[in-house]
Amino acid sequence: MIPYLADDLFTILKRLLQRFVTDDTLKRVKTPVKLFSEDFKDRANHKDASVINIGFVADKLLSELRVRKKVSERDVLMVRKETKEFLVTAVTKLLEKCPLKSSPVLDRSENKCDTILNQFRDFAVICKTSEDASQWPTGAHSRLDTFFHALLAKEHPFKELWDIVKKVLLLSHGQASVERGFSVNKNITVANMKERTLIAQRVIVDHLHHVGGVANVGMTKELLQSAGCAKQRYHVYLNEEKKKREHTQQTQKRKVVQDEVDQLKFAYNKRHTEATSKTDIDPSKLAKMADMDKLRAEILTSLKSDIATLIRSELKTVLAEGFGDIKSELQAVKLELVANTAMLRSDLDKMKTNITDMEHGLSTCSDDMTALQTTVGKLESAVTSLQQKCLDLEGRMRRSNIRILNVAEGPGSASPTAVSKLLREALHLDKNLVIDRSYRSLQPKHPSGKPRAIIAKLHYYQDCADILRRARETGPLQFNGTAILIFPDYPPSVAQARSAFNDVRKLLRGRDGV
Repeated sequence: MIPYLADDLFTILKRLLQRFVTDDTLKRVKTPVKLFSEDFKDRANHKDASVINIGFVADKLLSELRVRKKVSERDVLMVRKETKEFLVTAVTKLLEKCPLKSSPVLDRSENKCDTILNQFRDFAVICKTSEDASQWPTGAHSRLDTFFHALLAKEHPFKELWDIVKKVLLLSHGQASVERGFSVNKNITVANMKERTLIAQRVIVDHLHHVGGVANVGMTKELLQSAGCAKQRYHVYLNEEKKKREHTQQTQKRKVVQDEVDQLKFAYNKRHTEATSKTDIDPSKLAKMADMDKLRAEILTSLKSDIATLIRSELKTVLAEGFGDIKSELQAVKLELVANTAMLRSDLDKMKTNITDMEHGLSTCSDDMTALQTTVGKLESAVTSLQQKCLDLEGRMRRSNIRILNVAEGPGSASPTAVSKLLREALHLDKNLVIDRSYRSLQPKHPSGKPRAIIAKLHYYQDCADILRRARETGPLQFNGTAILIFPDYPPSVAQARSAFNDVRKLLRGRDGV
Protein backbone atom coordinates (compact mmCIF):
# COMPACT_ATOMS: atom_id res chain seq x y z
CA MET A 1 0.00 0.00 0.00
CA ILE A 2 3.04 2.32 -0.12
CA PRO A 3 2.07 4.01 -3.43
CA TYR A 4 -1.35 4.94 -2.03
CA LEU A 5 0.16 6.48 1.13
CA ALA A 6 2.55 8.69 -0.79
CA ASP A 7 0.25 11.70 -0.85
CA ASP A 8 -0.38 11.54 2.90
CA LEU A 9 3.31 11.19 3.71
CA PHE A 10 4.16 14.06 1.38
CA THR A 11 1.48 16.24 3.06
CA ILE A 12 2.84 15.50 6.56
CA LEU A 13 6.41 16.36 5.56
CA LYS A 14 5.36 19.53 3.77
CA ARG A 15 3.43 20.75 6.83
CA LEU A 16 6.54 20.26 8.95
CA LEU A 17 8.65 22.10 6.37
CA GLN A 18 6.26 25.08 6.36
CA ARG A 19 7.24 25.81 9.96
CA PHE A 20 10.92 26.60 9.32
CA VAL A 21 11.67 26.53 5.54
CA THR A 22 11.46 29.67 3.41
CA ASP A 23 8.59 30.16 0.97
CA ASP A 24 10.88 30.07 -2.08
CA THR A 25 12.19 26.65 -1.09
CA LEU A 26 8.66 25.35 -0.50
CA LYS A 27 7.58 26.49 -3.95
CA ARG A 28 10.22 24.25 -5.48
CA VAL A 29 8.97 21.21 -3.50
CA LYS A 30 5.91 20.15 -5.51
CA THR A 31 6.34 16.36 -5.74
CA PRO A 32 7.83 13.62 -3.54
CA VAL A 33 10.84 13.48 -5.87
CA LYS A 34 11.57 17.17 -5.18
CA LEU A 35 11.83 16.43 -1.46
CA PHE A 36 15.11 14.62 -2.01
CA SER A 37 16.57 17.31 -4.30
CA GLU A 38 16.59 19.99 -1.58
CA ASP A 39 19.01 20.21 1.35
CA PHE A 40 16.89 21.13 4.35
CA LYS A 41 19.95 21.26 6.63
CA ASP A 42 21.27 24.25 4.69
CA ARG A 43 20.65 27.40 6.77
CA ALA A 44 20.15 29.37 3.56
CA ASN A 45 16.80 27.55 3.15
CA HIS A 46 15.68 28.32 6.74
CA LYS A 47 13.54 31.15 8.02
CA ASP A 48 14.84 33.56 10.62
CA ALA A 49 14.59 32.13 14.15
CA SER A 50 12.25 34.92 15.27
CA VAL A 51 9.55 33.86 12.76
CA ILE A 52 9.74 30.09 13.29
CA ASN A 53 6.22 28.66 13.63
CA ILE A 54 6.15 26.90 17.01
CA GLY A 55 2.36 26.60 17.16
CA PHE A 56 -0.44 28.86 18.38
CA VAL A 57 -0.56 27.52 21.96
CA ALA A 58 3.20 27.67 22.48
CA ASP A 59 3.37 31.18 20.98
CA LYS A 60 0.56 32.34 23.28
CA LEU A 61 2.26 30.89 26.38
CA LEU A 62 5.55 32.57 25.50
CA SER A 63 3.76 35.90 24.99
CA GLU A 64 2.08 35.65 28.40
CA LEU A 65 5.36 34.75 30.10
CA ARG A 66 7.10 37.64 28.38
CA VAL A 67 4.37 40.08 29.51
CA ARG A 68 4.73 38.85 33.11
CA LYS A 69 8.53 39.20 32.73
CA LYS A 70 9.14 35.56 33.64
CA VAL A 71 11.19 34.98 30.50
CA SER A 72 13.40 37.34 28.51
CA GLU A 73 13.59 37.95 24.76
CA ARG A 74 16.75 35.89 24.71
CA ASP A 75 14.94 32.91 26.29
CA VAL A 76 12.15 33.15 23.70
CA LEU A 77 14.71 33.25 20.89
CA MET A 78 16.49 30.19 22.32
CA VAL A 79 13.18 28.28 22.41
CA ARG A 80 12.55 29.09 18.75
CA LYS A 81 16.09 28.06 17.77
CA GLU A 82 15.79 24.75 19.60
CA THR A 83 12.40 24.17 17.94
CA LYS A 84 14.00 24.74 14.54
CA GLU A 85 16.79 22.29 15.32
CA PHE A 86 14.22 19.70 16.38
CA LEU A 87 12.20 20.18 13.20
CA VAL A 88 15.31 19.87 11.02
CA THR A 89 16.32 16.65 12.79
CA ALA A 90 12.78 15.21 12.60
CA VAL A 91 12.39 15.96 8.88
CA THR A 92 15.83 14.52 8.10
CA LYS A 93 15.02 11.31 9.97
CA LEU A 94 11.62 10.99 8.31
CA LEU A 95 13.15 11.46 4.87
CA GLU A 96 15.73 8.81 5.72
CA LYS A 97 13.19 6.24 6.97
CA CYS A 98 9.98 6.98 5.06
CA PRO A 99 9.20 4.99 1.88
CA LEU A 100 8.71 8.05 -0.35
CA LYS A 101 12.01 7.36 -2.08
CA SER A 102 11.07 3.74 -2.87
CA SER A 103 10.54 2.76 -6.49
CA PRO A 104 6.75 2.31 -6.26
CA VAL A 105 6.47 5.99 -5.35
CA LEU A 106 9.26 7.60 -7.35
CA ASP A 107 8.44 5.68 -10.53
CA ARG A 108 4.85 6.96 -10.50
CA SER A 109 3.86 9.61 -12.96
CA GLU A 110 0.49 11.05 -13.85
CA ASN A 111 0.40 9.37 -17.27
CA LYS A 112 1.35 6.03 -15.73
CA CYS A 113 -1.36 6.30 -13.09
CA ASP A 114 -3.96 7.02 -15.74
CA THR A 115 -2.73 4.02 -17.71
CA ILE A 116 -3.00 1.78 -14.65
CA LEU A 117 -6.52 3.02 -13.90
CA ASN A 118 -7.60 2.41 -17.52
CA GLN A 119 -6.11 -1.09 -17.44
CA PHE A 120 -7.93 -1.79 -14.17
CA ARG A 121 -11.28 -0.75 -15.70
CA ASP A 122 -10.64 -2.99 -18.70
CA PHE A 123 -9.69 -5.85 -16.43
CA ALA A 124 -12.93 -5.39 -14.43
CA VAL A 125 -14.96 -5.65 -17.65
CA ILE A 126 -13.05 -8.78 -18.68
CA CYS A 127 -13.69 -10.38 -15.29
CA LYS A 128 -17.45 -9.90 -15.83
CA THR A 129 -17.52 -11.19 -19.42
CA SER A 130 -14.68 -13.74 -19.58
CA GLU A 131 -15.56 -17.40 -19.15
CA ASP A 132 -12.15 -18.13 -17.56
CA ALA A 133 -12.80 -15.59 -14.83
CA SER A 134 -16.42 -16.64 -14.20
CA GLN A 135 -15.52 -20.36 -14.08
CA TRP A 136 -12.52 -19.93 -11.81
CA PRO A 137 -12.88 -22.26 -8.78
CA THR A 138 -13.58 -20.70 -5.40
CA GLY A 139 -13.01 -22.10 -1.96
CA ALA A 140 -10.30 -22.77 0.58
CA HIS A 141 -7.86 -24.12 -2.03
CA SER A 142 -8.23 -21.21 -4.44
CA ARG A 143 -5.39 -18.63 -4.33
CA LEU A 144 -5.80 -14.96 -5.26
CA ASP A 145 -2.25 -14.61 -6.59
CA THR A 146 -2.82 -17.57 -8.95
CA PHE A 147 -6.00 -15.91 -10.23
CA PHE A 148 -4.30 -12.59 -10.99
CA HIS A 149 -1.28 -14.32 -12.54
CA ALA A 150 -3.47 -16.34 -14.88
CA LEU A 151 -5.44 -13.31 -16.10
CA LEU A 152 -2.86 -10.50 -15.97
CA ALA A 153 0.67 -11.87 -16.37
CA LYS A 154 0.05 -13.54 -19.74
CA GLU A 155 -1.72 -10.52 -21.23
CA HIS A 156 0.53 -7.78 -22.59
CA PRO A 157 -2.10 -4.96 -22.34
CA PHE A 158 -2.08 -5.29 -18.50
CA LYS A 159 1.68 -5.02 -17.97
CA GLU A 160 1.60 -1.86 -15.76
CA LEU A 161 -1.40 -3.16 -13.77
CA TRP A 162 0.36 -6.49 -13.18
CA ASP A 163 3.43 -4.64 -11.78
CA ILE A 164 1.26 -2.85 -9.21
CA VAL A 165 -0.64 -6.05 -8.29
CA LYS A 166 2.66 -7.88 -7.68
CA LYS A 167 3.86 -5.16 -5.32
CA VAL A 168 0.57 -5.16 -3.40
CA LEU A 169 0.60 -8.96 -3.07
CA LEU A 170 4.13 -8.84 -1.69
CA LEU A 171 3.05 -6.54 1.17
CA SER A 172 2.15 -9.20 3.73
CA HIS A 173 2.61 -9.18 7.46
CA GLY A 174 2.93 -12.97 7.52
CA GLN A 175 3.10 -14.80 10.85
CA ALA A 176 5.57 -12.43 12.51
CA SER A 177 3.99 -12.58 15.95
CA VAL A 178 3.73 -16.39 15.95
CA GLU A 179 7.29 -16.82 14.63
CA ARG A 180 8.54 -14.36 17.23
CA GLY A 181 6.91 -16.51 19.89
CA PHE A 182 8.72 -19.58 18.53
CA SER A 183 12.02 -17.68 18.75
CA VAL A 184 11.32 -16.71 22.37
CA ASN A 185 10.44 -20.31 23.26
CA LYS A 186 13.67 -21.54 21.69
CA ASN A 187 15.73 -18.96 23.60
CA ILE A 188 14.30 -19.83 27.02
CA THR A 189 14.24 -23.60 26.53
CA VAL A 190 16.90 -25.48 28.48
CA ALA A 191 17.69 -29.16 28.93
CA ASN A 192 15.02 -31.36 30.59
CA MET A 193 12.41 -28.56 30.54
CA LYS A 194 8.83 -29.83 30.59
CA GLU A 195 5.94 -28.33 28.67
CA ARG A 196 4.26 -27.00 31.83
CA THR A 197 7.43 -25.13 32.87
CA LEU A 198 7.68 -23.49 29.45
CA ILE A 199 4.03 -22.46 29.54
CA ALA A 200 4.38 -21.07 33.07
CA GLN A 201 7.42 -18.97 32.13
CA ARG A 202 5.67 -17.55 29.07
CA VAL A 203 2.57 -16.71 31.12
CA ILE A 204 4.74 -14.88 33.68
CA VAL A 205 6.60 -12.92 30.98
CA ASP A 206 3.37 -11.98 29.20
CA HIS A 207 1.83 -10.76 32.48
CA LEU A 208 4.92 -8.65 33.25
CA HIS A 209 4.71 -7.06 29.80
CA HIS A 210 0.98 -6.48 30.32
CA VAL A 211 1.33 -4.68 33.67
CA GLY A 212 4.44 -2.77 32.62
CA GLY A 213 7.21 -4.31 34.73
CA VAL A 214 7.95 -6.21 37.94
CA ALA A 215 7.28 -3.14 40.10
CA ASN A 216 3.63 -3.01 38.89
CA VAL A 217 2.73 -6.61 39.80
CA GLY A 218 0.04 -6.58 42.48
CA MET A 219 0.90 -8.65 45.57
CA THR A 220 -2.59 -10.03 46.21
CA LYS A 221 -3.54 -12.52 48.89
CA GLU A 222 -4.22 -15.22 46.29
CA LEU A 223 -0.78 -14.71 44.71
CA LEU A 224 0.99 -14.99 48.07
CA GLN A 225 -0.99 -18.12 48.98
CA SER A 226 -0.19 -19.67 45.60
CA ALA A 227 3.52 -18.92 46.05
CA GLY A 228 3.45 -20.39 49.56
CA CYS A 229 1.77 -23.60 48.35
CA ALA A 230 4.06 -24.02 45.33
CA LYS A 231 6.27 -26.67 46.97
CA GLN A 232 3.23 -28.59 48.21
CA ARG A 233 1.70 -28.56 44.71
CA TYR A 234 5.03 -29.78 43.33
CA HIS A 235 5.04 -32.77 45.71
CA VAL A 236 1.40 -33.51 44.83
CA TYR A 237 2.34 -33.41 41.15
CA LEU A 238 5.24 -35.82 41.77
CA ASN A 239 2.92 -38.20 43.64
CA GLU A 240 0.37 -38.08 40.81
CA GLU A 241 3.07 -38.80 38.25
CA LYS A 242 4.31 -41.70 40.39
CA LYS A 243 0.77 -43.12 40.59
CA LYS A 244 0.39 -42.75 36.84
CA ARG A 245 3.63 -44.64 36.26
CA GLU A 246 2.59 -47.40 38.66
CA HIS A 247 -0.82 -47.66 36.99
CA THR A 248 0.87 -47.85 33.59
CA GLN A 249 3.19 -50.61 34.81
CA GLN A 250 0.29 -52.58 36.27
CA THR A 251 -1.66 -52.15 33.06
CA GLN A 252 1.30 -53.40 31.06
CA LYS A 253 1.69 -56.42 33.37
CA ARG A 254 -2.03 -57.24 33.04
CA LYS A 255 -1.70 -56.89 29.31
CA VAL A 256 1.23 -59.30 29.24
CA VAL A 257 -0.71 -61.85 31.33
CA GLN A 258 -3.78 -61.41 29.14
CA ASP A 259 -1.68 -61.93 26.01
CA GLU A 260 -0.27 -65.17 27.46
CA VAL A 261 -3.78 -66.37 28.34
CA ASP A 262 -4.97 -65.53 24.84
CA GLN A 263 -2.06 -67.45 23.34
CA LEU A 264 -2.84 -70.48 25.51
CA LYS A 265 -6.51 -70.31 24.53
CA PHE A 266 -5.56 -70.08 20.90
CA ALA A 267 -3.21 -73.09 21.18
CA TYR A 268 -5.86 -75.09 23.03
CA ASN A 269 -8.55 -74.27 20.47
CA LYS A 270 -6.17 -75.10 17.64
CA ARG A 271 -5.34 -78.50 19.12
CA HIS A 272 -8.98 -79.17 19.90
CA THR A 273 -9.91 -78.38 16.33
CA GLU A 274 -7.17 -80.64 14.99
CA ALA A 275 -8.25 -83.47 17.29
CA THR A 276 -11.92 -83.26 16.33
CA SER A 277 -11.10 -82.96 12.64
CA LYS A 278 -9.37 -86.34 12.51
CA THR A 279 -11.79 -89.01 11.24
CA ASP A 280 -9.56 -92.06 11.58
CA ILE A 281 -9.87 -92.25 15.40
CA ASP A 282 -11.83 -95.13 16.89
CA PRO A 283 -15.25 -94.10 18.25
CA SER A 284 -14.63 -95.94 21.54
CA LYS A 285 -11.39 -94.01 22.02
CA LEU A 286 -13.25 -90.82 21.28
CA ALA A 287 -15.84 -91.70 23.93
CA LYS A 288 -13.09 -92.40 26.49
CA MET A 289 -11.40 -89.16 25.60
CA ALA A 290 -14.68 -87.32 26.03
CA ASP A 291 -15.20 -88.93 29.43
CA MET A 292 -11.64 -87.97 30.44
CA ASP A 293 -12.21 -84.41 29.28
CA LYS A 294 -15.46 -84.25 31.21
CA LEU A 295 -13.80 -85.62 34.36
CA ARG A 296 -10.91 -83.19 33.94
CA ALA A 297 -13.34 -80.28 33.58
CA GLU A 298 -15.25 -81.31 36.73
CA ILE A 299 -11.99 -81.60 38.71
CA LEU A 300 -10.85 -78.21 37.49
CA THR A 301 -14.19 -76.65 38.39
CA SER A 302 -14.07 -78.12 41.88
CA LEU A 303 -10.48 -76.97 42.38
CA LYS A 304 -11.35 -73.48 41.18
CA SER A 305 -14.24 -73.20 43.63
CA ASP A 306 -12.14 -74.53 46.53
CA ILE A 307 -9.22 -72.24 45.73
CA ALA A 308 -11.56 -69.26 45.38
CA THR A 309 -13.15 -70.05 48.77
CA LEU A 310 -9.76 -70.34 50.46
CA ILE A 311 -8.47 -67.14 48.93
CA ARG A 312 -11.66 -65.32 49.86
CA SER A 313 -11.47 -66.42 53.48
CA GLU A 314 -7.78 -65.58 53.75
CA LEU A 315 -8.36 -62.18 52.21
CA LYS A 316 -11.20 -61.49 54.63
CA THR A 317 -9.02 -62.41 57.61
CA VAL A 318 -6.06 -60.36 56.46
CA LEU A 319 -8.19 -57.42 55.47
CA ALA A 320 -10.10 -57.53 58.75
CA GLU A 321 -6.86 -57.46 60.73
CA GLY A 322 -5.42 -54.75 58.47
CA PHE A 323 -8.58 -52.68 58.63
CA GLY A 324 -8.63 -52.94 62.42
CA ASP A 325 -5.04 -51.76 62.67
CA ILE A 326 -5.65 -48.99 60.17
CA LYS A 327 -8.80 -47.90 61.98
CA SER A 328 -7.01 -47.74 65.34
CA GLU A 329 -4.12 -45.82 63.82
CA LEU A 330 -6.50 -43.39 62.13
CA GLN A 331 -8.36 -42.90 65.42
CA ALA A 332 -5.09 -42.14 67.20
CA VAL A 333 -4.06 -39.72 64.46
CA LYS A 334 -7.47 -38.05 64.66
CA LEU A 335 -7.17 -37.58 68.42
CA GLU A 336 -3.66 -36.24 68.05
CA LEU A 337 -4.83 -33.82 65.36
CA VAL A 338 -7.68 -32.62 67.57
CA ALA A 339 -5.29 -32.03 70.47
CA ASN A 340 -2.78 -30.24 68.25
CA THR A 341 -5.54 -28.13 66.71
CA ALA A 342 -6.74 -27.06 70.15
CA MET A 343 -3.18 -26.16 71.17
CA LEU A 344 -2.65 -24.22 67.95
CA ARG A 345 -5.88 -22.31 68.42
CA SER A 346 -4.90 -21.44 71.99
CA ASP A 347 -1.48 -20.26 70.82
CA LEU A 348 -3.06 -18.26 68.02
CA ASP A 349 -5.44 -16.56 70.46
CA LYS A 350 -2.51 -15.65 72.71
CA MET A 351 -0.55 -14.34 69.76
CA LYS A 352 -3.52 -12.25 68.63
CA THR A 353 -3.84 -10.78 72.13
CA ASN A 354 -0.11 -10.03 72.27
CA ILE A 355 -0.17 -8.48 68.82
CA THR A 356 -3.14 -6.30 69.78
CA ASP A 357 -1.35 -5.13 72.93
CA MET A 358 1.82 -4.47 70.95
CA GLU A 359 -0.10 -2.50 68.35
CA HIS A 360 -1.70 -0.40 71.07
CA GLY A 361 1.66 0.16 72.75
CA LEU A 362 3.36 1.03 69.47
CA SER A 363 0.56 3.44 68.62
CA THR A 364 0.94 5.15 72.01
CA CYS A 365 4.73 5.27 71.63
CA SER A 366 4.37 6.67 68.14
CA ASP A 367 2.05 9.42 69.40
CA ASP A 368 4.42 10.20 72.28
CA MET A 369 7.39 10.28 69.92
CA THR A 370 5.54 12.67 67.62
CA ALA A 371 4.70 14.95 70.56
CA LEU A 372 8.29 14.76 71.85
CA GLN A 373 9.71 15.54 68.42
CA THR A 374 7.48 18.58 68.22
CA THR A 375 8.51 19.70 71.71
CA VAL A 376 12.20 19.08 71.01
CA GLY A 377 11.95 21.06 67.81
CA LYS A 378 10.42 23.99 69.67
CA LEU A 379 13.03 23.77 72.42
CA GLU A 380 15.85 23.66 69.87
CA SER A 381 14.47 26.77 68.22
CA ALA A 382 14.16 28.50 71.62
CA VAL A 383 17.70 27.50 72.65
CA THR A 384 19.12 28.70 69.36
CA SER A 385 17.31 32.02 69.77
CA LEU A 386 18.51 32.39 73.36
CA GLN A 387 22.08 31.55 72.37
CA GLN A 388 21.99 34.21 69.68
CA LYS A 389 20.51 36.74 72.12
CA CYS A 390 23.10 35.89 74.81
CA LEU A 391 25.91 36.19 72.28
CA ASP A 392 24.54 39.55 71.10
CA LEU A 393 24.17 40.76 74.69
CA GLU A 394 27.70 39.64 75.63
CA GLY A 395 29.14 41.32 72.55
CA ARG A 396 27.37 44.58 73.30
CA MET A 397 28.48 44.49 76.95
CA ARG A 398 32.11 43.92 75.97
CA ARG A 399 32.26 46.45 73.13
CA SER A 400 33.88 49.00 75.57
CA ASN A 401 36.43 46.45 76.87
CA ILE A 402 40.12 46.38 75.93
CA ARG A 403 42.71 43.65 76.52
CA ILE A 404 46.28 44.74 77.48
CA LEU A 405 49.11 42.23 77.14
CA ASN A 406 52.69 42.00 78.52
CA VAL A 407 52.10 44.20 81.63
CA ALA A 408 54.15 42.90 84.59
CA GLU A 409 52.07 41.54 87.43
CA GLY A 410 52.34 43.15 90.86
CA PRO A 411 50.20 44.48 93.68
CA GLY A 412 47.73 46.97 92.28
CA SER A 413 49.05 46.61 88.72
CA ALA A 414 45.55 45.84 87.40
CA SER A 415 43.57 48.46 89.37
CA PRO A 416 41.56 51.08 87.44
CA THR A 417 43.97 53.84 88.61
CA ALA A 418 47.06 51.90 87.50
CA VAL A 419 45.45 51.05 84.14
CA SER A 420 44.41 54.68 83.58
CA LYS A 421 47.99 55.83 84.32
CA LEU A 422 49.38 53.11 82.01
CA LEU A 423 47.18 54.16 79.11
CA ARG A 424 47.87 57.90 79.62
CA GLU A 425 51.66 57.35 79.62
CA ALA A 426 51.79 54.74 76.83
CA LEU A 427 49.48 56.64 74.48
CA HIS A 428 50.54 60.17 75.58
CA LEU A 429 46.99 61.19 76.52
CA ASP A 430 46.31 64.59 78.06
CA LYS A 431 43.32 63.53 80.14
CA ASN A 432 42.46 60.98 82.72
CA LEU A 433 40.32 58.06 81.50
CA VAL A 434 37.22 56.89 83.35
CA ILE A 435 37.58 53.12 83.87
CA ASP A 436 34.68 51.32 85.50
CA ARG A 437 36.65 48.19 86.39
CA SER A 438 39.79 46.28 85.45
CA TYR A 439 41.25 42.90 86.39
CA ARG A 440 43.61 40.19 85.32
CA SER A 441 42.23 37.38 83.15
CA LEU A 442 41.01 34.41 85.19
CA GLN A 443 43.30 31.84 83.60
CA PRO A 444 45.99 30.27 85.85
CA LYS A 445 49.46 31.79 85.96
CA HIS A 446 51.83 30.59 83.28
CA PRO A 447 54.72 28.38 84.55
CA SER A 448 57.25 30.58 82.70
CA GLY A 449 56.11 33.67 84.57
CA LYS A 450 54.45 35.28 81.56
CA PRO A 451 52.02 37.94 82.84
CA ARG A 452 48.32 37.45 82.39
CA ALA A 453 46.31 39.88 80.28
CA ILE A 454 44.59 42.89 81.85
CA ILE A 455 40.92 43.37 80.91
CA ALA A 456 39.61 46.91 81.43
CA LYS A 457 36.11 48.29 80.86
CA LEU A 458 36.03 51.99 79.93
CA HIS A 459 33.07 54.09 80.92
CA TYR A 460 32.79 55.79 77.52
CA TYR A 461 32.85 53.91 74.22
CA GLN A 462 34.47 56.90 72.49
CA ASP A 463 37.49 56.54 74.81
CA CYS A 464 37.73 52.84 73.91
CA ALA A 465 37.63 53.57 70.18
CA ASP A 466 40.21 56.35 70.58
CA ILE A 467 42.59 54.08 72.54
CA LEU A 468 42.35 51.31 69.92
CA ARG A 469 42.91 53.80 67.08
CA ARG A 470 45.97 55.36 68.81
CA ALA A 471 47.40 51.92 69.60
CA ARG A 472 47.01 50.94 65.95
CA GLU A 473 48.50 54.17 64.56
CA THR A 474 51.29 54.67 67.10
CA GLY A 475 52.84 51.30 66.51
CA PRO A 476 54.78 49.42 69.22
CA LEU A 477 53.86 50.80 72.68
CA GLN A 478 56.29 50.97 75.62
CA PHE A 479 55.57 51.01 79.34
CA ASN A 480 58.34 50.83 81.92
CA GLY A 481 60.69 49.65 79.16
CA THR A 482 58.42 46.78 78.11
CA ALA A 483 56.50 46.47 74.84
CA ILE A 484 52.77 46.16 75.44
CA LEU A 485 49.87 45.32 73.13
CA ILE A 486 46.28 46.57 73.21
CA PHE A 487 43.37 44.70 71.53
CA PRO A 488 39.57 44.86 71.68
CA ASP A 489 38.02 42.30 74.04
CA TYR A 490 35.18 40.54 72.14
CA PRO A 491 33.71 37.04 72.50
CA PRO A 492 35.46 34.45 70.24
CA SER A 493 32.47 34.11 67.85
CA VAL A 494 32.17 37.89 67.46
CA ALA A 495 35.93 38.21 66.94
CA GLN A 496 35.80 35.49 64.27
CA ALA A 497 32.90 37.20 62.52
CA ARG A 498 34.72 40.56 62.60
CA SER A 499 37.89 38.97 61.19
CA ALA A 500 36.05 38.31 57.93
CA PHE A 501 36.08 42.09 57.31
CA ASN A 502 39.80 42.65 58.02
CA ASP A 503 40.68 43.09 54.34
CA VAL A 504 37.87 45.61 53.87
CA ARG A 505 38.92 47.59 56.96
CA LYS A 506 42.52 47.72 55.71
CA LEU A 507 41.34 49.19 52.42
CA LEU A 508 39.14 51.80 54.12
CA ARG A 509 41.67 52.97 56.73
CA GLY A 510 43.16 56.32 55.90
CA ARG A 511 40.50 57.14 53.34
CA ASP A 512 39.08 60.64 53.47
CA GLY A 513 35.55 60.78 54.73
CA VAL A 514 35.61 57.21 56.08
